[in-house]
Parts: sequence; structure tokens; C-alpha cells
Amino acid sequence: MKADRRTLILLAVFALLAVLVVVDRSTPRDEVVQAVARRGVAPAAIPTRAGTSPEILAIAPREGYGTTSDSFFAPVRPPAPPPPPPPPVVPAEPVTPTPPFAVIGKQQAAGKWEVFLAYGDASLVAHAGERLDANWQVVAIRPPVMELEYVPTKQRQTLAIGADFNE
Repeated sequence: MKADRRTLILLAVFALLAVLVVVDRSTPRDEVVQAVARRGVAPAAIPTRAGTSPEILAIAPREGYGTTSDSFFAPVRPPAPPPPPPPPVVPAEPVTPTPPFAVIGKQQAAGKWEVFLAYGDASLVAHAGERLDANWQVVAIRPPVMELEYVPTKQRQTLAIGADFNE
């Protein structure tokens, strides 16, 4: 029930507004509106030259307007571009440490060389192709040098073992 009553009220208001719009458009707009004179207030006198009509004066420029960077319409300079990104960091090539072995001596047995090494408090006997510890492996023994490989980086180094006096 309330919805029907609301609908009727809204339709009546809409019809009233439509009538007002149509009536307002049908009234003529040809008449000129004149200013109403007020009591006790004299109109401002417009200075004119003798025999001429009043002229419109040019607007005087404001001092300092538009010359500062605070002006609303001043040109805006874009911010400086960001600096270029730093060059990529190239990781340093891994450095192979010097072999931690000291040569005690060497011997040729059964046509193959053996090298006696001091490693901390231990003594080792090295043969070609043998692994000395977790990081070092013997690649070849050819007096006056023994070639070692540092296993983590696969880089090879030589260790002086002395000349072959049998030749």
C-alpha cells in the first residue's frame, strides 16, 4: 500500500515539474531588463572626455606577476632523470690457495714416482691420480714439478719437487 501511495506522489511531483518547464519555455524572452534605482545611493560617475563616450581602459599589469617560480601558470621544469643504475657487480674469480704441502723428498719405485709431503703434522706419500685431501688431487708427477689440482675450482698448480738426477 505504501509503495502505491509513494508512486502516486512521485508521479504527481514529476507532472508538476514537467508543467512548470513547459510553461517557462512558452513565455517570451524579448523584454529588456532595466536596473532598479536604489534610494540614497548615487551611481558612480564615469569620467569621460568632452564630447566622447566612455572608453574601456586597459588592465594595468601587476608588478612581478608571472615572473617568479611560485606562479601558478609558470612553466614547470621536469625533474632531473634518475642516475643510471650502477654497473652489475661481477663476482670475483675464485682464488686458488697455494698448496699446503711441503716437499720432503721423492723416489722412483717400479718406474713410477712417489713424492713425500709434509701436511701439517702428517706425512703423506703422493702418487699420480691420488687424492691428497678433500681439496687437492695429484694430476701428474714429472720431475722437477708435481702438478696438483684444487678440486673446488678445477684450477691446476705446480709444486717444485726437485730435478731428476737419474737422467
